[in-house]
Amino acid sequence: GPGPVLGVSYVYVANTGDNLQLRKEIQVCRFPEPRVFAGATIEAADVVVLRYHYPDGPHDAEAMFVDPKQGDVYLVTKRDAQSTVYRAPDIDDGKTVRTLERVASLPVTGICAADISSDGREILAKTLSQILLWHVLEDESISTALQRHPTRLPYVREPQGEAIAWGAQ
Repeated sequence: GPGPVLGVSYVYVANTGDNLQLRKEIQVCRFPEPRVFAGATIEAADVVVLRYHYPDGPHDAEAMFVDPKQGDVYLVTKRDAQSTVYRAPDIDDGKTVRTLERVASLPVTGICAADISSDGREILAKTLSQILLWHVLEDESISTALQRHPTRLPYVREPQGEAIAWGAQ
């Protein structure tokens, strides 16, 4: 996704899992996407650790996506009665623990993966048994789109399938 330097693509890695819901702080690591060559060993450089906490206490979140237009980080909880979506309102330097903003409740629980299309127009979310799709309308915020009922997509259940991503477009 985007980052603090215009035109540079960044990788985001979430350290947000919390099965027992005890962590007071979670982290998302951000670093410039390295060039990958066959057979090369790659190391992340210029890693910034973005630190967050939830406004309403600890949650277990396994799903994350980054808005390709605004650069906001979105986290989706797994164990709440209805999965909750939180937004980190800006890209920061990692020096401060930021409070996440609650932006939506989803009509499902158990979200274990999510992704947003590279144009920001479609959002996927996955549980162990279903895949959901939201369309983001022109000039609509992600939080507004997520408040609509999603479309359920065909899905052949995978054993412990806990990842989803859009293909290269």
